[in-house]
Order: sequence, then structure tokens, then C-alpha cells
Amino acid sequence: MKLANRLFLIFAILMSAMQMQAQEKAEAPDFAAMKQQFKADKIAFLTCKMNFTVEEAQVFWPIYNKYDAIFDQISDERRHNYDPKRCQPICQISDDVSRKMMENSFALDKRELDARKSLYEELSAHFKPNTVLRYYHYEYEFRRHVMADNRPKGGSFGKSYKND
Repeated sequence: MKLANRLFLIFAILMSAMQMQAQEKAEAPDFAAMKQQFKADKIAFLTCKMNFTVEEAQVFWPIYNKYDAIFDQISDERRHNYDPKRCQPICQISDDVSRKMMENSFALDKRELDARKSLYEELSAHFKPNTVLRYYHYEYEFRRHVMADNRPKGGSFGKSYKND
């Protein structure tokens, strides 16, 4: 009888562990869908705020899409630079790897700044300075709005600080 109880207990533990794992997978966020929704919301926001004429929109959106793809690529590379799959707390990363990660980060920052300057120059070739300024302002406003919507209820992101 004791063997049957032990087997039942082991079986119950395994089943509950499998159920928890299935729930975690089911609740895991779909980052691709979230990214698509973010992009759709941003386009809707900019469309509303910029209030382009049809002619202006035909010039603006291809330029925007070109640079949006560049920024996406840089963002993906940045995510891979700080790969969470390392399974190693950041304080345990070797000096050589840390140095390489920082150099990669600076290179990505430079590429992003260069792309932002190119975007500015290309937009400035087609639009008045105030229109370009409004675009940058509304893009910043959108990011701020998204951050505020995703802030944990009751405070800031950094309520408790812990070492890795």
C-alpha cells in the first residue's frame, strides 16, 4: 500500500508540474503580436497627430517605413547583445565579455544616431522644419504614453532594487 501511495504522490507531483509548465507556456506573451500591435498603434497615433495631406502622407510613410526597418534591425541586434539566454547573472560575466558587450552597445548607439540624422536629413528635404520637429515630438510623446500605460500600478518601475 505504501508503494501505491508513493507512486500516486509522484504521479500527482509530475502532473501538477506539467500543468504549471503548460500554463506558463499558455500565458507567455506573444512578442511578435505585441510588436505588431505597438507598430499599428504608433502609426495610428502619428497619423492622427501629424494630420498629413494625401500628398504629404505619400512622401512621409515610405521614408518612415525605411527607417523604421533600420531601427528594428538595430533593436534586434541590441536585444541579442544582451541575450537573456546566457543564464548567467550580469555580475558574473567575465571582463572580456563585458568589454565586448559594451563596445557592441556603443557601436549600436552610433548606428542608431547616424540613422536618426539620416532620417532627419531625408525628412528635411521634403518637409518644413516645423513638420519634422512635430514628427520627433509626437514620436517621443507616443513612447512616453506607452511607458506610462505599462508602468506598474502604484508606482515606478524601480520600486525595489536587487542585485543580479
